[in-house]
Amino acid sequence: MSYGYSEYLWQYVLPDGNPFCHWGGKNISREVLDHLELKTGDRLCDICCGEGGTLSLINRNDIEVYGIDISKTAIEKARVEFENKDSFHFVQSDVRNMPFHDCLFNKVFAQDPDVFLYPDKMDIMREISRVMRSKGIFVLQTYCASSYLGKTEREITAEILYRMGYPYTEVLFDEQIDLILKMSGFVVKCSKSLHSVYHQDNLAMIRNLEINWARMLEANEVQANNMRKLLYWEKYLFSKKAWTGILRIVKKR
Repeated sequence: MSYGYSEYLWQYVLPDGNPFCHWGGKNISREVLDHLELKTGDRLCDICCGEGGTLSLINRNDIEVYGIDISKTAIEKARVEFENKDSFHFVQSDVRNMPFHDCLFNKVFAQDPDVFLYPDKMDIMREISRVMRSKGIFVLQTYCASSYLGKTEREITAEILYRMGYPYTEVLFDEQIDLILKMSGFVVKCSKSLHSVYHQDNLAMIRNLEINWARMLEANEVQANNMRKLLYWEKYLFSKKAWTGILRIVKKR
């Protein structure tokens, strides 16, 4: 999801609030953490962490945790929220060029990372692979397009995303994902469709938008109308399965 441009408007629609600015909210966050099988001594990184909602569900101090996000505002909020947890660290940086040395993490996850809207998707995955140890676990939860997304719909989607403040709008296609992972040094261990989760979450956001519509218009009429257009367009895309959600649990070779 977009973070920054319409940041304060997302609070009106996200079912679990701004810290969980990914599809599926807290429930998917718990599932992602379960798949990571965290153990004493692990070094974990949350790619595109936002305000650190998923990390807030980790109630242990025997692992070292990092969150990285390009949004200065999100990182500042996370630092305040986690200021009493010495083993949690937050870094404001571009994921395409992370300030971490090679093979630092043995556990990494990313939930709906908007960085994959950039055109250089292979470079992004190579950078994630670079900071991971051999045999490390990477969990990817993301929205993506399918072959049902036609040329016209793709153009409309790009236009709406651009109006929402996304600098790049090249949505990842589901058939790209496993190839990109393989070429970046990962072996897929488990694949799962999250289509129903994403579709239902979209409907929940639309309900919240309608409930809070007057306040959203008062806050920023232009952004509110852009968000309405986005959510209802996503409803259409999800209904025809042109957009979907996936979960991949992979291991670095």
